[in-house]
Amino acid sequence: MMMRTVAVFLAVTCWGSHSLLQFASKPCHGNFATPSLLSIQMLKTKFGFDTVTNRKLESFEVDILQPPQQINLPWSNSIENSKKLSYMPMLNFQLQLIKSMGMEQIPLDESFIHRKSAVKTARIGSMSFRNDKFRKVRMTYFDAGDNVQVFNTLWYPSYEYDAPLLGVDLISLGKNRVLSVIDFQPLYPTTEYHDKHIEHLTSIRQKYPELHGTLSGKIYDDTSFFSKNMLFGRFKDESQVDSVVLPAFQEYLERYLSSVNACIPNSSEESMNAVKKRQQDYDIYSALKDPAVGLFEAYFGKEWSDSFVHDFLFSLCRNSPVVNVPVHQYKIDDVTGAVKPVPLSKN
Repeated sequence: MMMRTVAVFLAVTCWGSHSLLQFASKPCHGNFATPSLLSIQMLKTKFGFDTVTNRKLESFEVDILQPPQQINLPWSNSIENSKKLSYMPMLNFQLQLIKSMGMEQIPLDESFIHRKSAVKTARIGSMSFRNDKFRKVRMTYFDAGDNVQVFNTLWYPSYEYDAPLLGVDLISLGKNRVLSVIDFQPLYPTTEYHDKHIEHLTSIRQKYPELHGTLSGKIYDDTSFFSKNMLFGRFKDESQVDSVVLPAFQEYLERYLSSVNACIPNSSEESMNAVKKRQQDYDIYSALKDPAVGLFEAYFGKEWSDSFVHDFLFSLCRNSPVVNVPVHQYKIDDVTGAVKPVPLSKN
């Protein structure tokens, strides 16, 4: 819980006499944002100024704390109040499962936990967890009101397990570009690996024909980290987010957890090194190709974005020669705030 110190000074006129009610540097617990106007009636109720008449109290307003705005995930309201948080039900569902598993929360750099954009009205928040079966479970929510809604999560099994990664990208850019990707991302693109770890998803996938799209080569040119049972949907609006994407996400997540729990650990050095190498290859590729990376740079600047991508999202790529310019880049309209992809170079 964050704590900030707030000094409040009220000049109250009471029947012709002047008194100064001073609250000197009282610590306020909670996630409070920048001060704004709060009515005196609210102050009377909150701080109990019952001895001062309503007529005098209601004659002016005081600069004090606005209603608390959540800093840490999960959030209940968008940074733009008119917009709902499209994918927060997914984050909340996953968070409840994580809590039920007794997972340990991993401390993060404060700028990764919550950051506001200096360019437009937008914010991003992240959390990370681990236990004996998963070395890292990270989730990130990006909220820019009607312009951007993104939920991203990635489950990395511990190196003792050759299980797939669970990768989820749910993205809304404006009101007419909605992308949903949910996949058991294989360590090895072999038939044997597919039959062992991926095939059992077929019956679930068949229930969601709306998510049988084909991954565009413009986004990812190497499909070795994507399975044949990937759920992929491209929509013109968010009308199917609650009715299709949410239940599909829930079923895939629950199946993923049960399948990893059934895996037999292999603690041999050779096996663990092989798993680590493939997870590292995944991070290196994703740091360059993931379409969300360009969004982070557009809203939060290159310096922070580089650190967020290489030190948090895909941290196994830190000691590898990775190109620092994301393949997919975006431009924010100065007037409307709409996000538009920059056309890919033909070179």
